[in-house]
Amino acid sequence: MKDFEVLPEKPAPDAWAERADQLTTKIVSVWLWTVFFGLNAGLSYSYMGALSEMFSDAFMMRGLRPDGIGQFGVSATGEFLITAIPLVQAIGILLNFASWAFLYVYFSLYLLPSVLVREPAASEERRRRMAATALKRAYLLVIATGIARATPQLILFMLPWVTKIG
Repeated sequence: MKDFEVLPEKPAPDAWAERADQLTTKIVSVWLWTVFFGLNAGLSYSYMGALSEMFSDAFMMRGLRPDGIGQFGVSATGEFLITAIPLVQAIGILLNFASWAFLYVYFSLYLLPSVLVREPAASEERRRRMAATALKRAYLLVIATGIARATPQLILFMLPWVTKIG
């Protein structure tokens, strides 16, 4: 008779389900972080373009319009709206930086350790809660950054309706 090899025992079906759940959790957490990273990168790129445009416009206006905007038919409300644009841009940039910080916290606190290191269950649960909070804050900051990025465009869109006619 032939000697038979003793095969290792197959894990119980619950162990397979647990492994699949862990793998799915890792994939989803990487995917979520990647989506927020891409959104935040797009907003950062948009801000870089907007700032370079704003500074070049300000440089050109200084040379062409020494007396300011009010002389060219913009009402006081229009002047206020135009003046608010750099403030809204600055707030948006700060929100964008804060979102980057929370994405970094999520990445370093949860994503890297969960993908690369096996931790005991007690510390993993605590880490998951902290990471979920960081990702939630990053999500809210990305939305706020998007609103802050769209606001100057809305102001410029509304400007013709608040300017003087004639």
